[in-house]
Amino acid sequence: MVNQTVQLKPEQISRIIRSQIKHYETKINQSETGTVTLIGDGIARAAGFAVRGDFGLNIVNSRAMRYLREQGLDSQLLSFELTLPQIRDISKAVPAEVLIYGRLPLMLMENCVIKNRTGTCTCQTGTVRLVDRVGEEFPIVKDPGTCRNVLLNGKKLYLLDKKDAFRGMGLWALRLQFTTENPSEIDKVLMDYQGRAVFDAGSYTRGLYSRGVE
Repeated sequence: MVNQTVQLKPEQISRIIRSQIKHYETKINQSETGTVTLIGDGIARAAGFAVRGDFGLNIVNSRAMRYLREQGLDSQLLSFELTLPQIRDISKAVPAEVLIYGRLPLMLMENCVIKNRTGTCTCQTGTVRLVDRVGEEFPIVKDPGTCRNVLLNGKKLYLLDKKDAFRGMGLWALRLQFTTENPSEIDKVLMDYQGRAVFDAGSYTRGLYSRGVE
């Protein structure tokens, strides 16, 4: 069997995506993008989707936020590397949100580590973990729509007990991101958010919001 390579021009890709959008349930009206080349594309917006920037854009300054406004983005998740004062001071040229719970993505791996090891990709059927030399476990999940892997932090970011610290910062939303949680764990997190959350230093991390990047 001879392998064949098919090359598509950008406008051809756009037509393919537009045709696929028609198959989606009409109740879905939100689209996330973590790639700058997709912001001004117009495909999702033409289909009636709200376009929201994800962590992949890594927005850390006001100039970038103003650029996103010019491109028509509906909202943007701010970088995990910002400190609280930086989150407060950054321009809210587009509605801004901050992640306060969830496993932070550490690495996007081009190759499926499970398939490379066993010959079969099974990462979509359960959670796979890498273990480092000190025994810390790092979950691996499937990158949606591809056979790439996302390596997640072994500890979950937890700022549910600090959500009041974000008041007055002009934020549009606080995000809770669920990846490896089961239904009962999700219920507990939602109750923590609505009630009196308690930080467990052994299970969670505060991330970089307090100390920033050195």
